Amino acid sequence: NKKMLSHAKLKTGLIAFGCQIDNRLYSQVWQRVNVMGQKKIDYETFQSFVLMTDTELDDATETLQRSITRASSNYRSIFKSHNAAGDGVLSRSDFLRMLAASQIMVAPEELAKITQRFDVNKDNVVDYADFLKFVTGVCDVSSRQAARLADAAAVFQGWAIERQNKKLAKDGNIDSSASWRLIKSSGDLLRIPSIDRILRQKKWRLSPAELRQLCVLVAASTTKIGEISRNAYHAFVNHNPKKMYFDGTSA
Repeated sequence: NKKMLSHAKLKTGLIAFGCQIDNRLYSQVWQRVNVMGQKKIDYETFQSFVLMTDTELDDATETLQRSITRASSNYRSIFKSHNAAGDGVLSRSDFLRMLAASQIMVAPEELAKITQRFDVNKDNVVDYADFLKFVTGVCDVSSRQAARLADAAAVFQGWAIERQNKKLAKDGNIDSSASWRLIKSSGDLLRIPSIDRILRQKKWRLSPAELRQLCVLVAASTTKIGEISRNAYHAFVNHNPKKMYFDGTSA
């Protein structure tokens, strides 16, 4: 099937790109890519593995911002210099040239997301007003990260609720035992790799730092970040997560 990649075909592709990898390490790579545990992976699964995370896109966008404003603080002049058509709107080609000049390589999907970050008023065009607001820091990266973290927590909580045993759920109490059995690891604890796997199955990718922050959100009183007890998990599944600021504090 040309639309699917097998274990062997993915390895052949990696080798063709100059990635020499032994069988043991490749087995770990395959497990990371193949989040659904199928014999073959589809394009969407492969794409979700190789594309930048939202955090990486934030970093790339900030790098672009610093690069294009390094030489001057005359933002209107900067905007005009990159607006090749002179129509007052930065096009896809304009962004590609800016990214290339900043030595940032992106896929088409990543380009679209970077452009969206500049589109402050969300009207699908990046004019000078959008550009000015973005490069002067009106758009808060940390607030986007905090919102992303809260959304990921809701996705993870929703996954658990979908798997509850209806016979055990009563008196307003959501059953967490069924989902716990699917994700617990040694020592009867929930660890970061299991959370990461579930989120990837839901097409969510968090950075390592965000995954640690999510663990704090799930179990704020845990003694070791990245290890969540059964009781803490049950409390998380049954209650709305607190608002989490990206510096690690909660409200």
